[in-house]
Amino acid sequence: MKNLVWLDGRILPRHRALIPIDDRGLLFGDAAFEALRVYDGILFAWPAHRRRLLRTLRLLHFPRLSWDLDSALKDLISAAGIRDAKLRLTITRGSGENLAARPDAVPRVLLVPQPIPPELASLRQSGVKAILLPFGHGERGLVAGLKTTDYLTAVQGRTLAQRANAFEGIYVEADGSISEGTTSNVFACSGKRLLTPPLAAGCLPGVTRALVLQEAKRAGLAVEERPLRAATLASCDEIFLTGTVIEILPVTRLGREKVGDGRPGKVTQQLAARYTRRRLAETARDKRQG
Repeated sequence: MKNLVWLDGRILPRHRALIPIDDRGLLFGDAAFEALRVYDGILFAWPAHRRRLLRTLRLLHFPRLSWDLDSALKDLISAAGIRDAKLRLTITRGSGENLAARPDAVPRVLLVPQPIPPELASLRQSGVKAILLPFGHGERGLVAGLKTTDYLTAVQGRTLAQRANAFEGIYVEADGSISEGTTSNVFACSGKRLLTPPLAAGCLPGVTRALVLQEAKRAGLAVEERPLRAATLASCDEIFLTGTVIEILPVTRLGREKVGDGRPGKVTQQLAARYTRRRLAETARDKRQG
């Protein structure tokens, strides 16, 4: 994979892709983003990511984009020789140092490929440790459920997780319920039920989350989207995380305690296998269609 990025219509070496010091994403976090996944040169689940992104831009009243995102993604994947990678798409509102954006502000679009952590494959087999964080998102108001670059809470949560030698931190809200991980959605199995917090809990409407819910229902599992308290999570038989890059990642330890028998559970493995089959089928279809 060549070290290239796409910035406002130009494909450049990464070190030459410069953002002005008055960019609103830098100054105010006035930006949205999507983390995309490329498998064997094919962008996976792009329509769902695009719908979520356009909804975010619409609700935040971003001006119309000057660039065609489909063409930009295709051009960068081809030029950089991207085969298996994460691709981060960031859109800022453009330049401007006042809180209220100028009427003529032009959104800035940046595409940056990033390698997939090599240890992920083995972690899906062994499982990971997660911790419960002593804070949550709280009332996020306007940006609730939107994927913006307002990530300070996630930065602090992931820092605490790393200090505890954990892969992920899970937000515990003021009422004792959980919402999501710093960069993941959370699922748990209790008996024959698959549980996950509803979107009203403050979690992001994850693309992988939605695919897993579909596959769980097709598999005949009893799925419940309902408030999930931290105390309940700790007593569940299985826990797993979902995300575009991690896919389905078993949690085998929560804090100091084992989850279930300390190994990836049967439901987690079943859904991971179904997800992989679906991903392979959809990328093969898209490859045939060119």
